[in-house]
Amino acid sequence: MIGMMRHLTEEEANLMNKLHNDKTLTEEEKESIRHKLIEIDKREIGDTPFCH
Repeated sequence: MIGMMRHLTEEEANLMNKLHNDKTLTEEEKESIRHKLIEIDKREIGDTPFCH
């Protein structure tokens, strides 16, 4: 299956960088960041996946 790619927003890039590089984050903080990334993704492309 071929997926649709889009550029990350600056907010997503910053959150992903923090998630992967900040070794002081608790599991709860990591989960909160993941949730924020999902919400941004939904906002950017919508709730329904792109399919042919």
